[in-house]
Amino acid sequence: MFFPRRLSLLASLLALWGVVPAQDLINVDRRLNVAVLGFSFDEAAAKAALAAGASINHRNNGENMLIGAIKGFKEPAVFKFLIANGCDPAAKDSSGKSALDYARQYNLVRTTEGRAVMAMLDPGSRASAPGGAPVTPAAKPASAARPMPAPDAGTAEPIRAGVYECMNQAAMVTPMAFGILDASSYMASNGKRGQYKYDAASATLTLDPGATPARYRRISATTFRPIREDGQLGGFTCPLNTSKNANRPPW
Repeated sequence: MFFPRRLSLLASLLALWGVVPAQDLINVDRRLNVAVLGFSFDEAAAKAALAAGASINHRNNGENMLIGAIKGFKEPAVFKFLIANGCDPAAKDSSGKSALDYARQYNLVRTTEGRAVMAMLDPGSRASAPGGAPVTPAAKPASAARPMPAPDAGTAEPIRAGVYECMNQAAMVTPMAFGILDASSYMASNGKRGQYKYDAASATLTLDPGATPARYRRISATTFRPIREDGQLGGFTCPLNTSKNANRPPW
């Protein structure tokens, strides 16, 4: 659930003067967060949110969007957008860690995209490996794609209504969370309502079937994982949380 801890001083003054309602400022920050850190990066929506008054340095659960992007394993385009629009790479979360600290913790230098991200966060580092040695990309051995695990017996059941909270490796709920409303419709964390299809034979859930679908693999009766564009399972896990109302996002 996205709730900034405080409005900026400027936002508070504008709200006090009646120029911009405080709730509107909270809403545009939420829109920016979903556009940047959601299932897919929506640059047009992010720019629209900034134009409407969203703060590029607003905080969600004590961290800015650069840190959220690291924890969500976002592509370099997200970091380029955030830094180009003034998001502070040196900002630290409530534990005292910056985006660069998390990039090192998650060992982003092991991939080409990760090194590109680290170079943006710390231009002087040359995306170095521990000890200061420049990283030399390793040749990737030829290997077959890893097969997906076979669906268990529970995946043949009808999908249960409720909120499926997609969490990253730091166990933080991301804007990818979705709510199943009934046998054919769902709601996204930003309040968007859409249709879905479920193929029990392949245990594949497809949100918004069509040109730009989001696909998930059902790995148990109450858990999904996103399917990446290359057909492999993504790193998020989306278990069912029955304590939340799917009709009342954001969760």
